[in-house]
Amino acid sequence: MREVQPGCPQQAVGKRTALLAAIAVGVLAAAVRLPGAFTNSLWQDEVVSANIVLEPTPIAMLRHVARTESSPPAWYGIAWSGHELGISVEALRLLSVLAGALLAGLVVLWGRRLMPLWGSVLAGVLVALGSQLVTHGSELRAYELYALVSLLFAMALDRFAASPTLATAAILTGSVVVGTLTHYFFLLFAVAGLAWLALSPHLRPVRARASVAIAVGLLPFLVWMPVLKHQYERERFSWIGSFDLRTVLAANWQLFAGSWPHTEALKNLLALVFLGAVVAGAVVLARHGGRARLCGLCAIVPFAAGASIWLAGAPLFAVRNLLGVGAFAALALAALVSRLPRIPALGGGFAVLALAAVGVVDAAEHGPPAFDRAAQELVAQGWRPNDPIVLYGEFFEFRGPLRWYLHEPRLTLAERTRQRCARLFVVSDRRKPSERFLEGRLASASDMAGKILVARIERPPPFADPVWRGGRMLVLLSARTGCVHAVPERSVLASLPNARL
Repeated sequence: MREVQPGCPQQAVGKRTALLAAIAVGVLAAAVRLPGAFTNSLWQDEVVSANIVLEPTPIAMLRHVARTESSPPAWYGIAWSGHELGISVEALRLLSVLAGALLAGLVVLWGRRLMPLWGSVLAGVLVALGSQLVTHGSELRAYELYALVSLLFAMALDRFAASPTLATAAILTGSVVVGTLTHYFFLLFAVAGLAWLALSPHLRPVRARASVAIAVGLLPFLVWMPVLKHQYERERFSWIGSFDLRTVLAANWQLFAGSWPHTEALKNLLALVFLGAVVAGAVVLARHGGRARLCGLCAIVPFAAGASIWLAGAPLFAVRNLLGVGAFAALALAALVSRLPRIPALGGGFAVLALAAVGVVDAAEHGPPAFDRAAQELVAQGWRPNDPIVLYGEFFEFRGPLRWYLHEPRLTLAERTRQRCARLFVVSDRRKPSERFLEGRLASASDMAGKILVARIERPPPFADPVWRGGRMLVLLSARTGCVHAVPERSVLASLPNARL
């Protein structure tokens, strides 16, 4: 496999054809992300983002990020600015849609320098339709921007290496500034870039200048580092848990396919084969040298470094934190396929397209629960601000969205008293989990797409009744009811030691 050099008559792909292909892939990426951006309800983390965006001043926004988030502030600053310009909170999801469309299109444009156009289009389609890329590409979160900036960094470094001017140095520095202040895992791509500079003898003349440009881009991040220390000490990554090799091996598959076969042995085999294909493609790229080596390193170094950090004891490895790897892993797969003889390459291409199809279907089927409809159903069934809610499910997963859609930011954890409630409502994320206990007590029920049950209890049972096992009470802080009392916010975490933030 040889790099395609624009202007070389034997290998050059028409710029217009490549541009049209990139636009088509970008439009495809936007098309599969837009439905989720417009129809999915805000989930737990998105509600946090929404509350940050609603802060009245930039300083308040930054303080909110430092207090509640486990990421740096650049994306929140962009979203906050958009909201100040009049964009609604929900419409700010279009930032992620735009980032996803640009990411897929740029994969085609940069990939055509590494392989035939059909191979780069194949990689672009995989990025456009990959499960996690589609899911996070329709969210009010920073992940899709992080994936885009990771690719832009590689492109900027490649451009600087080819033409080390003040302008290309400024672009490279800017990509590092935005990347490190968008997601902490971007630092691993900076490491991959520095490794490329060190491992490529032909880059010796520009190595020092490129390293300086990257180092200058790190300066704003150094200013933010005390906040990073504070965020890490709050253990908001603790839900990831201890190191798990199977999670590491499966991460690349989950980025694109999401779904798994039911058979455990087949699941493990698919994970290993897919990871092996990505690594093989990265090796093909790395051995080729030049920008292809940079692409291969960006496919492997952040993934391997993230797994090593987790193995060392820091619970930071999660599929969404590896979203920046997605574009490079797709290019590695496409490079491997394009290296094959015609017939095997055709089969490999169809396999990649099938994987992409699985990914987009998985993203469509595994959207967040319909929290907005659940809140509407509660109100329709007569819920009033003083009425307690018994929740079956993850407390923080439900509390934030219910607060948002009920327009009640004071909704919080409550503890039961010995007094019986006159009115009581049930919200559950499982299909009628306590049906045997609630039988005959439900005044009405609404099964929300099989994910959320909303019900009003006609005759609330005493709190010794087994119906309450596994349930958590929700009530407004100011609610005037004798059957429950609100837990102060500072005591909520202590009352829920196993809850996932």
